[in-house]
Amino acid sequence: MAGSAIEELRKQLPQLRSLLLLQEHLMRGTFATRHLDALERDGASIGKYVAIMECTHRLQQQRQAWGNQTTPSKLRALQTKNMACLGQAVCPEETHAWLVCMRRAVKAARALDSGEPLPDGAGGGTVNCFTRKRALEKCAHRQSSALLFAAALPGERRDVALTLPGE
Repeated sequence: MAGSAIEELRKQLPQLRSLLLLQEHLMRGTFATRHLDALERDGASIGKYVAIMECTHRLQQQRQAWGNQTTPSKLRALQTKNMACLGQAVCPEETHAWLVCMRRAVKAARALDSGEPLPDGAGGGTVNCFTRKRALEKCAHRQSSALLFAAALPGERRDVALTLPGE
């Protein structure tokens, strides 16, 4: 069925561009060693940095395992898993809330597409996860900014860098 309820759910996938860009730079080795060392020394960032690296490692392993044997649906599934992994790495509460909502939405969409009775909480046949999606996007953007800030300006230099001349 073209335009099915399941296809409509793609609109509720969060856009975590800042985290994906951070991950891409980590994969390409764009960051200088001093930036990565600063992340490792920053107490607030180390856990998130390690979790992002684990997501990156899983993504690379899966890509290597597939080689040229990938299909658009496999690639979409891998991108969604990677996005959920990155979200979980930096915004676990927001990611969990969005995933729970999306599971309900998928159940409701499948029921709607197949003509089955709708599950509880799926009034009208759709479950709206846009609020949770937006909360996850905002959190991910804040956290990726914080990680980049920690990498670029180690803790001992932040006060110097934030002081404007003449203050």
